[in-house]
Amino acid sequence: MRSRSSSGKPYRTPGPTTGFESLTVHQNQEDPAAFLIWELWNTRQNYETYLAWRTETGALADLVAMLASPPSFRFFGFVGV
Repeated sequence: MRSRSSSGKPYRTPGPTTGFESLTVHQNQEDPAAFLIWELWNTRQNYETYLAWRTETGALADLVAMLASPPSFRFFGFVGV
């Protein structure tokens, strides 16, 4: 199944994915309606380019419309442990 925007048009894929390494989805055991999406990118700039594309296509707005609250974006660096 292909993802579609609220207008019914399919999202353009694959988009700018340079630097994308992995994505995992985690469900909160105490609140099954809460999820954490962990994306690994080789640079923050590559992720921000991707997020800008998702914003321009309307995909981010469509996602936010389905959520109980706005998403929280945080950036972490690996510390070698």
